[in-house]
Amino acid sequence: MAVVKLWTFTIVLLLGWHAQAQDEAYEPVGFDPSAVAQPTVQAEEPEPEREVDCETRWGCWELLHTVRGTVLGTKATVTYGAKKGADSLAAGFVATYRTEHFATHEHLAVHFAGSGSLGGGSAGNEGSLALGLDFGYRANVSERSGPFLRAGLNGLLLGNQALYLAMFEPLQARVGYQLLDENWLLEGGVTQGLIPLGSYRPGASGRRTLARATELGGYVTLHLDPIRFDAAFMHVFAQDARERGDLELTRGAFCDYRLKVTVCVDAMLIRGKARFESRAERMTTSLYTGLTLGFSP
Repeated sequence: MAVVKLWTFTIVLLLGWHAQAQDEAYEPVGFDPSAVAQPTVQAEEPEPEREVDCETRWGCWELLHTVRGTVLGTKATVTYGAKKGADSLAAGFVATYRTEHFATHEHLAVHFAGSGSLGGGSAGNEGSLALGLDFGYRANVSERSGPFLRAGLNGLLLGNQALYLAMFEPLQARVGYQLLDENWLLEGGVTQGLIPLGSYRPGASGRRTLARATELGGYVTLHLDPIRFDAAFMHVFAQDARERGDLELTRGAFCDYRLKVTVCVDAMLIRGKARFESRAERMTTSLYTGLTLGFSP
């Protein structure tokens, strides 16, 4: 009897194991495991780019001041004066700052320039201050270039005991052609302005008024990322009956930004008659030049 129970238990155990194996191996006909739907994860859509309002933000302008338009440093100067029977030479040392910006937006063109210096030397206290701001219309031949007409103000004040020059133009017009790209500028043109206030003094005893005068000049400007070059010429027409002969100003500047220290050289040459204490008029020549070592952002 015990043997019968043992065989019965063994048969039931085997039948249960066989049924479980068939259940695990069972697979419906035509079943494809790859066809089972997998949970999908939706990819995040990128945020749409925000439109920039170019009408109100300077970021949409073609600015050039990012191409080394500013210099802050120290400057060694030399002032030379030549007149009939007497020459003079003076040296000085000043702290100086200079900045210049060119910008265009569609047909609007803007130019700003400013500089200042303060120090002294063998000709006593020495300093300078210059400011120019003009804006107008540029007829675009291409996206980067075209002829322009700008108008604004211009002023210059420079002096020590060997040379003094002051001119203020509340209205100066500029007409020329401009090529302005992100990393370079080439511009040339003609200037015409009114000088209601002005004076020229070559030395302590010489003087000449520039009031109620007009000027006509020309200039060329080349600014690249590593260097910049500026040259200008101005002819001042005498309007005062007491003054005979006109005045001529020639200016030039060159800056190199390729070194860790910015190096700039500039010069201004002035030629014209001036009246001295003896009331005699003499032709004079004045030269003001300097070497600047500084830093540029």
